[in-house]
Amino acid sequence: DNSKGKIIAAKQGNLELTVDDALNNQDGHLEAGQNIQLTATQLDNSRGKIAATGGSTELIIAKNIENADGRIEAKTELTTKSQSLNNHQGLLLAQQIDSQTKGHKFTNTAGQVIAREKLTLNSGELDNTDGLLQSDSDMIVNTHGQKLTNIKAPKDTKDTKDTKDTKDTKNDAKKELKQGIILSNGSLELRTGDINNTAGIISA
Repeated sequence: DNSKGKIIAAKQGNLELTVDDALNNQDGHLEAGQNIQLTATQLDNSRGKIAATGGSTELIIAKNIENADGRIEAKTELTTKSQSLNNHQGLLLAQQIDSQTKGHKFTNTAGQVIAREKLTLNSGELDNTDGLLQSDSDMIVNTHGQKLTNIKAPKDTKDTKDTKDTKDTKNDAKKELKQGIILSNGSLELRTGDINNTAGIISA
């Protein structure tokens, strides 16, 4: 349990954690100067940060990854293997990203998945409502015949969130989006079932 905690490996070191049950990193901070490898049954990184500042991040999770309002990043490669992955208002950031949810749901509502080079996403149902999937090179998205949703969320008149607060720099790399965006600066390959792209953008 690293909730609200901080584990930082040496500046040039690796961080390897193997947990028999769930790894709780809510509001926590896991960082390594080189590579990170986390193995667990479940991972909760809500509002947390996992960062390999000089190398790769590999998450091998038997069940689900929860990254709501969290950050998971790597300088080089970010690899995730899990069942469902919830990246609601979260950020996945690396040079290359390979995310596999074994046919389970990938939720990226108001979230951002940004690869400076190639982005590969193998999932089940993919919900990118108000989200961003972006690669500066090639992108492959395969939902294995399940639904891809890339829409603008219905306006919620009950939302009273204060947009004037600029003190929170935790998510400084993120931008507020008003629609679903799938953007590749290289080739784009989509293998899906039904696609709902109402008010969304799919571009290559």
